[in-house]
Formats: sequence, structure tokens, C-alpha cells
Amino acid sequence: MEEGGRSMRKVAGRRRKMSKEEERMREMAYEIVKGIGFGKAIVLLYEEAMRGERERYREEHPEDPSNGYYEREVRLLGEKERVRVPRTRKGGFRSTWRIV
Repeated sequence: MEEGGRSMRKVAGRRRKMSKEEERMREMAYEIVKGIGFGKAIVLLYEEAMRGERERYREEHPEDPSNGYYEREVRLLGEKERVRVPRTRKGGFRSTWRIV
């Protein structure tokens, strides 16, 4: 829906104007899901969120350097997906995102 050149989204019974940045992000998300599928898009978002957490951890704990990733297998929508989980050399980093 368009109103005055901006997309409108219904939020909890009311309409809210989306910023240009929100519109751009939605378009990018749509293209990613269309290209690689929903499950892989969720894994990509999950991995990047955990990587961002590790970077913030590293800023506070420079004595515990990054040490690559380990993999875990998860099921999303009935499909098996591999998730790369970031780690640090001393093992002090723990993501708040849990793989169950």
C-alpha cells in the first residue's frame, strides 16, 4: 500500500509509515529469501547476529582472540541446515543466541 510515496504496514490494528531504510531492508530481505530460501536466510541472519556479538565481546576482552567457528546442525521447517557458531581461543565467548 502506498500513501504519499511511502509504504504502509498494518501494525497491531493501525498503520505505520515505514522509513526509506526499512523499505530498503525489506526489499533486500525479500531478494535474499527468494534467492536462497527461507531456511538459509534465517541461518545467515543467525550467524551474522552471533558474529556481531563476538565482535562486541572482543572489544571488551581483547585478551581472548577470535578462533574461527564450529558447526552445528539444526532443523528449520523440516530441513537440516548447518550453522557456523563463532568461538574465541580461550572459550570465554558465549552467544546469547542458543541452538537447541
